[in-house]
Amino acid sequence: MSALQLFCVPHAWGSAAFYRRWSESLPEWIQVRPLELPSTGSPAAGGQQSDIGLLVRQLAGVFGNGEQQPYVLFGHGLGGLVAYELAHWMRQHGASEPLALFVSGVVAPSRCDRRCAGEACTDTWLYEPGEGDALTLSADQSGGYRYRQRPPLRASVHVLGRKLGEIRVDALLEWQRETCGDFSLDLLERHHFFIQQQEARTLRLVCRHSERHLRCWSLERRRAAG
Repeated sequence: MSALQLFCVPHAWGSAAFYRRWSESLPEWIQVRPLELPSTGSPAAGGQQSDIGLLVRQLAGVFGNGEQQPYVLFGHGLGGLVAYELAHWMRQHGASEPLALFVSGVVAPSRCDRRCAGEACTDTWLYEPGEGDALTLSADQSGGYRYRQRPPLRASVHVLGRKLGEIRVDALLEWQRETCGDFSLDLLERHHFFIQQQEARTLRLVCRHSERHLRCWSLERRRAAG
């Protein structure tokens, strides 16, 4: 089977280290590529870059201008919005698009503009190390994000949520509007550290969907080659 790159974007104030051990549990044909969000200091100092447009332009340099190996994007929380905008950036600039977009812990981008009181934009799944306050996507952390309606992505979209979480299910289902490919929503058990505590199930889902998309991509390539 061809190799597939899995580019992972961390949550707000997270780091690439959050994903590095995934390669130990995923098959060899999935090459885990954790991305680091530019940071100029600690969360308390407000030092992490939070302008999503700027983050996308900085991260896009990882992909270069040449023929891109097949890849998928995974983003949690703020990282989910960054991954979504990165997929659009790749299409807009004529670069190879991801086969799929995996997002967790964040509402559909169309909901980020019209949050009402009591409706969370991200789930409180992750905590600051050593602190009791949950990390959520504040207006500052989202860099004043404004949704722009564009043609749906070709990439399939797979959403991870948690049961009985702060995010309403309809706000997760709205991600379906962002793709003309496949869509799925999986709700995992209620736990603040669900991607870590439910890591085995998370990776099974990523692996299952990725394998299917890679097989379809390989088949299309063979057909195109005649």
